[in-house]
Amino acid sequence: MESEAVEEKADKVVVTLKPRPLVRLGRQLILHVNIISILCYVAGVVGILILPFLAKNTYISENALMPGSAHSAFNNFDSIYARSSAEELLELASQNPDVQRTISRWIIQEMLGVGADCYIHPFNSPAPAFSSTRFPKSSGHFKWTTAANSSFSEDEGQQQTTSGVNVVGIIRAPQGAGNEAVVLVTPYDSAAFEQESAWTLGMGVALFRELSQALWLARDVVWLVADSKYGAYPAVDSWLKEYHSPSISQTSTYDKMTLDWLEKILSEDGQSSKEVIHSQTLGDFKRAGTIASGLVYELNLGLRQGGKDTFTVWAEGPNGQMPNLDFINIVNSIAVYRESLQLRLETLHGIKNWAWLRGAGVSLEEIGKYARSVNPGWNFAMAASVYVDNMATLFSSMFFQVIGLPTGAHGAFRDYQIDAITLQFTVTKNGQDYLFSRIGRLLEGVLRSVNNLLEKWHQSFFLYFLSSPNRYISVLVYMIPLGLLLLGLPLQAAALCYPVKQTSKDAKDLAHSNLTSDGSGGWLEALVLVGAVQLWAFFSTLALFLISDMDSTAETKLLTWSVILVFSLMATFRVQRALAASINDESKGSGGNQNWATVKAVTIGFTCIGLAVMSTVNFPVSLIGALALVPMCIGVFPVERSWRYAQSQGRSALGVAALALGTLWTLAVSPLGLPVMLWSLYGHLLDITPGNVWNFAESLLQWRSALLPYLLVIHLPCSVLCLYILLSRLPTQRRRQ
Repeated sequence: MESEAVEEKADKVVVTLKPRPLVRLGRQLILHVNIISILCYVAGVVGILILPFLAKNTYISENALMPGSAHSAFNNFDSIYARSSAEELLELASQNPDVQRTISRWIIQEMLGVGADCYIHPFNSPAPAFSSTRFPKSSGHFKWTTAANSSFSEDEGQQQTTSGVNVVGIIRAPQGAGNEAVVLVTPYDSAAFEQESAWTLGMGVALFRELSQALWLARDVVWLVADSKYGAYPAVDSWLKEYHSPSISQTSTYDKMTLDWLEKILSEDGQSSKEVIHSQTLGDFKRAGTIASGLVYELNLGLRQGGKDTFTVWAEGPNGQMPNLDFINIVNSIAVYRESLQLRLETLHGIKNWAWLRGAGVSLEEIGKYARSVNPGWNFAMAASVYVDNMATLFSSMFFQVIGLPTGAHGAFRDYQIDAITLQFTVTKNGQDYLFSRIGRLLEGVLRSVNNLLEKWHQSFFLYFLSSPNRYISVLVYMIPLGLLLLGLPLQAAALCYPVKQTSKDAKDLAHSNLTSDGSGGWLEALVLVGAVQLWAFFSTLALFLISDMDSTAETKLLTWSVILVFSLMATFRVQRALAASINDESKGSGGNQNWATVKAVTIGFTCIGLAVMSTVNFPVSLIGALALVPMCIGVFPVERSWRYAQSQGRSALGVAALALGTLWTLAVSPLGLPVMLWSLYGHLLDITPGNVWNFAESLLQWRSALLPYLLVIHLPCSVLCLYILLSRLPTQRRRQ
């Protein structure tokens, strides 16, 4: 009997195993998922604001560059020659109506005079049009293509739009085998030849003349005089295309066009000069070696800032591609320590006047002072004015990279993985000679450092942000804020799939909602819905591409695209409902509204993956997208559920405020709310009209900007799905309770 009693007690004993530490950690994370998500998002925003404090001083990684180690050969006589050449060009342009022909002939004579290989490169006007991110202060890098230009005959009865003509000169390196080359680009506007273009060409002639006598050249120097009547970028881009991948099928047409232009340029009376053309081989497209680097420079009329001679560096290429940091470092080193020139990084107008940015600077300055008073070793204080300048530079660089358009002609080199930058010098009317000397020595020093490279740029960073000319933020630092912003998304998805907290009625309702759609049918319905919306987003991108080829106005194209989007979205939801009904017959009565929690979980997963992938293509786009989409994905709930929670007895003021903010933010960044918000904030600064919006979209499409796929493939479907969740009705069983 006793043994049987012991066996019965043993059967009644329930062995409770303690969960593993990892499981308990997961339970705690899910239990406090809302607080953790908010803290991670706030930490990510704070991480962005303190990036200037985490910046490091720039340094030159490649020892072979040796900037400023040699004496410059460019002297005062060269600067006088540059000024006299500019004056001669202005006089020739004023006396001859055909400026393009006059300037090209003069440059050819100068190149042949120093014994350089010379040829011309005609190109047609770019179509479709190019546009610029530097619209307030664009210096002719990009221009809209117009049909008002004259034409020249390629054959009898056949007319073509006026071509631009690049003049190219090559100095063969006496110390090299001709395997590598450095390209110096000098853009000038033949359609509106003014003093700035004359200064730029005069400096180029003087520098090219000096380099032709240099014995230290180990790389060929290619001087590309780019005709920027359509913008400097199309001129450089067309030459690079012909340099790297010549169009064999159009060789005869190109040769005839080149000969026509040579006869026009070299003949005073309009007759042919074939003897001169063939003797100098001016019609042959000559090449140097592999292009190692590109340097674009301009001279613009302006005023000295702060009593100092300044110049601006433009480095952003297509989709935020940046040149090697050493390239900018050698420019800064030679300019500051050898030529007393101040390097500037362009900032967008108005950023420094943001009140919240100034307030953040003052607050961080006080925090730094207090930390230093507590411990003198915590010396990370930064003046508020310096912080505002650094953040303005950082935000401006992010803006240019978000748009995805290059900020100068150097962007054409990035398509061939060639490091290049644009230097924009500010020249006053007085004191040109001494400033020309500094500019010439700076350009010569940069070319000499690039000439010293033993291999391709590889030592320093390619992924970085500049907060000032001498401070940078590496990829290891600026990836941390993005990781913090995205960290809350997988936690929220896990909390929706496996709810732990079930003490309040609201949590029980959430658990019941998950359990009602926890089967394979519920998850399959959610996947079908999210997948259908994603396919609709891809269709909208394809529609944009097809509609852009229509021969119609921009307003008509935008209206057509919007109508197609609305009707295709309605058809998408109808097809999804039919598929959901075939998957699970029980969802017919509720119309698929009972699985909002699984839809939200799948939406969060797709959004998190999309932002992570976008960070490898264009990091600023992913960062801005995370700032906009993370609060929407976390804070969106059905309106009916939020209303029930607001009227329940267990509600809290913080919870009600969070639900209200989530709803408002979802509406603000939706496809309808986002344009209204942008127009209300920046409508007085930008001319936001339907036509301009469509032109901007076509510009992003033409430049293959990553911003367009983000808006159409990530932001648009995520916002539509969040609106679907917001308008979802609760299950019938819950409403009966």
